[in-house]
Amino acid sequence: MLKSPRFGELLDAARQQFDYVVLDTPPLVSLSDCRLIGNWVDGFLIVVAAHRTHRKLVEEALNVLEPAKVVGFVFNNERSSTRYGYHHNGAAPVNRKHSKPTDA
Repeated sequence: MLKSPRFGELLDAARQQFDYVVLDTPPLVSLSDCRLIGNWVDGFLIVVAAHRTHRKLVEEALNVLEPAKVVGFVFNNERSSTRYGYHHNGAAPVNRKHSKPTDA
């Protein structure tokens, strides 16, 4: 499918209707088919799972891609809290001792 001209036509049609077209793919390193997408996309956003994705896999992905096509990284699943009391996943911790019920 990725080698088909129809795939490029589908992406072109999507670009005409939408400001951004995002494709979710399997990891770049594990499947060579995903690298074929590089012919059709403007860039790659690399998702790295905290404490799960090995540094070697990230390095391999970066070696496979054209540097100009790497848009950035998403560092996912980090749950350590900051000094402001918020978690990186966007949820604030609840202090059950001092929390007050809210009116619904």
